[in-house]
Amino acid sequence: MIPEETLELRWVATRHKEMDLVPNHAAAGQDWSVRPGRGSRNTMTTSGRSMNTPRHIISNRAWEIFPDFAPKKRSGSGLVWMIFNDSHWDLDWSNSDVLIESVDLLCWLTNEEVEVLRLG
Repeated sequence: MIPEETLELRWVATRHKEMDLVPNHAAAGQDWSVRPGRGSRNTMTTSGRSMNTPRHIISNRAWEIFPDFAPKKRSGSGLVWMIFNDSHWDLDWSNSDVLIESVDLLCWLTNEEVEVLRLG
């Protein structure tokens, strides 16, 4: 019989080569998001959209994301919202460097033998 820890390690080993890549946004601390604040003209993101709108206004305007049986529907215990940081930095696809960097990342992941890439 194979020990449970070994089975878990095998599961992790097979899953670490699968990942989702969502090339829409940059994290607030990522260099592409930090450069505009440092005055760099070579930016990879559009200006951040600040989330200073009061929550009750967002709540009234947010679309219903999940059906009635979802654990966090709008009328239930909380909101499901897709922006988790104070600022939402969209990638600036009009900048050819964004495309080049993204293709470079995809090629690097392929060379690292990532077997499954799901583009979100």
